[in-house]
Amino acid sequence: MAMSPTCSTKVGLFAHDALNNRFVETEMTLPFHNQAGQGSGRWRDATFIPAGLGIYRYVAGSTAVIDVVGPDRDHGIPEDKRGYVRQLIPSHNDLLAVTDGTSAPPLNMFSGMGTGNQESEVIAQGIGTSAILGWNGIGWETKWLGSAAAKAVTYAIVSNAYNTYRLWWAWNQRIYFMQLPSDVVNPKQQSNFDYATSGEMETPWFNADQEDTNKLAVGVRIDVEDSSSTETVVVDYATNYSTTYTTLGTISSDGTTEYLFPNSTTPTGTAFRSIRFRVTLARGSSSLKVSPNVLSITFIYRKKLPAKWGHQVEVNLSEDYKANSPKEMRASLLAAVESESLVELTFREDGGGTRNFYVDVVSASGLEHTGYDERGTSRLVLVEL
Repeated sequence: MAMSPTCSTKVGLFAHDALNNRFVETEMTLPFHNQAGQGSGRWRDATFIPAGLGIYRYVAGSTAVIDVVGPDRDHGIPEDKRGYVRQLIPSHNDLLAVTDGTSAPPLNMFSGMGTGNQESEVIAQGIGTSAILGWNGIGWETKWLGSAAAKAVTYAIVSNAYNTYRLWWAWNQRIYFMQLPSDVVNPKQQSNFDYATSGEMETPWFNADQEDTNKLAVGVRIDVEDSSSTETVVVDYATNYSTTYTTLGTISSDGTTEYLFPNSTTPTGTAFRSIRFRVTLARGSSSLKVSPNVLSITFIYRKKLPAKWGHQVEVNLSEDYKANSPKEMRASLLAAVESESLVELTFREDGGGTRNFYVDVVSASGLEHTGYDERGTSRLVLVEL
């Protein structure tokens, strides 16, 4: 079968069978999405198909490989930058994604009674900021961010116009360009690139894969190079999906800087279910200098499990208690040991207050004695679950 170039649609990727003059379905099929396939492109060994902010990577072969690599992963991008991928553009170092933030459609659900359904808006329509993102095969980076919301990048292209390798794009009735490396290089080795006066990096939310477990933030270590009094790193954090950040400090010297939670004066720790960090980088007067550089972020925390109490009790069965004979009390203890449910333990009924625990009897001794005399003592080990 002679195959010609593929065609990306709202339901997947199709290949043209020139011999039979028809399109045939490939392994890359998608559920219907109104923006699926828009701006699809090839980069290195794969075809990339957008669907909203999601991007599918399709590697053809005897066994096709399909995975997701879009910026919607790891909790996605900030809400004010929501939108959809309008165009994918290959370059030597990155796959560039043009996102359209002119509108973000509402999410709806069906509700109602009787013969008809009523569509109920549960998440309102929003407007984001258009951007150009770059994916290097590992993670995403913001290459450019529009300065106003609800304005789309209408088209972008990578070319060598004017003998310089650049990315060109149209936004807000103006043409912009950005110089790109012409080969795969380390940005620190480039001396002729202009860098912004400041930039931010936000980490994904971290919950230690246990959302319902309380954790305690103890400290964070930031390893920085090429910093100075004018080339600084501001470190912030937010907890429990809040959009409000707390500043830990500003780094202006090289090496590892450690911050304690909530502060170095009272380092008692900060409780969290989820946490994220933000570093804000500011360069000096030279726009050609890549500095400062954050080498690593090391987070120190501990998991805090709910307090559970264990009890060791000795029950005196030497005489009757509340009209129960030693034999009856021993039978009750045996029933508690064999119970498949938790057993209520109450003690210290002083001043009208009680201390109640629901426990499991994990061990018992002295439940049986020889002869007919049921009197004696029994020892139990009880654990709260």
